Amino acid sequence: MAPHHLRKEDSRSDGYVKQLMSVYLVGQVQDRLSSEDQLISEFAATTARLRGDRQRYAQDALTLIREAHGAAQDSLNFLEQYLDLLDQSVIAAEDGDENSANQLYQQAIALADKVDGYARAEEWALAKATDAMKMLEAVR
Repeated sequence: MAPHHLRKEDSRSDGYVKQLMSVYLVGQVQDRLSSEDQLISEFAATTARLRGDRQRYAQDALTLIREAHGAAQDSLNFLEQYLDLLDQSVIAAEDGDENSANQLYQQAIALADKVDGYARAEEWALAKATDAMKMLEAVR
């Protein structure tokens, strides 16, 4: 018997709806990352003329923001691979190939751990960037 996540009760039409939702959500994240690219560039240009401690805190914040942004991009890349493997796993299960379905599912789970790791790295970098920005604001 196929594992619960691979049962045929999940019809192809349900799978199609889920795939559309995944594409939509990935598109939303891609749009957010694109907007962040622009904001990072603007922040870099705005803070380039600072000097002394203000420049140091601005550079720290900028470096951490770029690190968080890079982690978010990596997370998205692994998320797309994860979703693709899940889709392949469901198709294999629907075709009756339980061994392939389970292998693909296990590969997807391994990628989910990577997505989670990059999400935690992004969160950490953003928290540190916030601290650096508070220091920047405090410097007169």
